[in-house]
Amino acid sequence: MKRILSFTIVILMLLGLVSCGVQEPKGNANWKSEGKTPILIKSAFISGGVVANKIELIIENITNTPVSAIEWTMLFLGSDNKILEDGVQDSGYGDSVEPIPPGETISVETLAQDENISTVKVVIKSVIYDTKNPLGEEMGTLPMIWKNPNYDKELAKAKK
Repeated sequence: MKRILSFTIVILMLLGLVSCGVQEPKGNANWKSEGKTPILIKSAFISGGVVANKIELIIENITNTPVSAIEWTMLFLGSDNKILEDGVQDSGYGDSVEPIPPGETISVETLAQDENISTVKVVIKSVIYDTKNPLGEEMGTLPMIWKNPNYDKELAKAKK
């Protein structure tokens, strides 16, 4: 009986060691079927600069695949919560060498000329992400583009 119990404990310990090395993949593999955007703008910070305001965006890749480029529209609002003159700016992020890893968060900075900005709204236009190559892993990944199907509606809402 002691021998069976000892053998069972050893097996359980070995299984525990093996499972310690296995990590759950980061990110959401079902983002498309759930109708989610591939990235999430977690926050936008504004800080004054000598020449221009610095806008810092905290961006999270919610997918289970690397994201190499993002295109967005920023709306700059004044203290009266209205869009400033020239307060709509297209911008983006791109890095094909070191894309945003699945489930990871990065910080992106951009500049805005108007010193009267008090709030920034961001509407995602498109995202380029990597997908598995149907010819096999040895052929590398393929870039795919996700275009926001609600871009016009979200932009109109952000302008109100």
